[in-house]
Amino acid sequence: MDLSHNFPTPGTGSSNGDTSTAGGGTSAAVDVKLRRAHRKSRNGCKECKRRHVKCDETRPGCVNCATAERHCSYLDSLPASARSKAGAGAGGTGPVAKRALVPSSGHSPASSGSNGNSAATTTAATSPSVTAVVNDFVMRTDDDNDHNIASPPNGQFFTLEHMRLLHHLETSSNTFMPAEQFIKPIVDMNLAAALNAPYLMDVLLGFAAQHLAELNPARAAVYNHQATQLQTRALALFNDAKEDIDDDTCIPMFLFASTLGASVLCDILRRYRADLNGFLDQFAWYLRLHRGVSTVTARSWHIIRESGCKPFIEFLEANKPSREQPSEVDVLHAMLDQADLGPASLQACRDAAESLRQSYVIFRSIAVHSRHQSASVMSFGVCVTTGFIDVVKQRRPEALVILAFYAVLLHWCRSYWVFGDAGQWIIRSISAHLGDYWSEWLAFPLAALEEHAG
Repeated sequence: MDLSHNFPTPGTGSSNGDTSTAGGGTSAAVDVKLRRAHRKSRNGCKECKRRHVKCDETRPGCVNCATAERHCSYLDSLPASARSKAGAGAGGTGPVAKRALVPSSGHSPASSGSNGNSAATTTAATSPSVTAVVNDFVMRTDDDNDHNIASPPNGQFFTLEHMRLLHHLETSSNTFMPAEQFIKPIVDMNLAAALNAPYLMDVLLGFAAQHLAELNPARAAVYNHQATQLQTRALALFNDAKEDIDDDTCIPMFLFASTLGASVLCDILRRYRADLNGFLDQFAWYLRLHRGVSTVTARSWHIIRESGCKPFIEFLEANKPSREQPSEVDVLHAMLDQADLGPASLQACRDAAESLRQSYVIFRSIAVHSRHQSASVMSFGVCVTTGFIDVVKQRRPEALVILAFYAVLLHWCRSYWVFGDAGQWIIRSISAHLGDYWSEWLAFPLAALEEHAG
């Protein structure tokens, strides 16, 4: 199986999962620039108010204006001499502002994608709107951003707190990112690429903040808030930069999608356990985010697979799953043979089952070389179709059984701090929700909880 299938063309499906619209759904057809959700502020700069975005109120010029290379009205209150010096760094077009943007070598997205295959180009063109995903993320995190944390002084893009996170990232990454020889080259690529891609740096720092929250429960609220701020800023920067994807930027964008997926999944697995319904809503949203961001680099897969990721990618491609080889997921197809689902929903569930077949093979293949098999979990989030996400939202029992099989991977990888005991909680919650009628199909996930694995 060609791993370019990790960037499949989004499945079709409406609210009932059984009808479709041309191009994979109306929300995916055009990447329309939406207004970012915001809470009004009397103290925000004029430019942010005009653009209807939430101003961070950084002085002498806000970060929003700096990253967008716009003139910040805060600068107008400075003396003329100070204004000329600050303008380049805060709201003008000087070098500091430009460092907040991803450098482009001048190739247009169309020209950079001309070397890829047409299927990859189609995938990128019909993927869920990343702009919509970003705005949705900002809406969800806007309440969290109301905490009274001081804005960085002098309009600087990174604060001393960010430097603390960078120190943790550089000195302790082996404790929260897979760093064995088998996977370490990819970890090293992250750190090197982040120096030229602010959105990647932000998401890595946010991941470091999440790990510090795990290590320091007394300061968990502070670190989690920092992580949310950095995730939000990273997504906004990525959304602006995605139009400039080329040979130079596709690698950091690919690494960004991988780290963001782990970071957001970590947050959802920890925060939303009050009830299964609430968790399913959040998990469906995570799948949409991870898939939407990952598809941006689809047309550059031929470049990515020749990068420092090549040995790992070739290893995965050499361990292809076979439909003829018995697998735990075969029981899922037996269940679906009896399912009362429409054609589109049924196919979406079968595709998800096959994605799990690949994930199970990835887990066992990596286990021979490394204790870190988290790639088996994350591959499902990239491969899953939008049609399956719709079925999850509908709470169809067949989709929940498939998620229980996915949770087995989480349980097997429970030693990884990102996942912890989430797999066990998901399996038991789904079993309690579905009841005895579905116990036959949940036999394997429940048995996995009783075995020593991972």
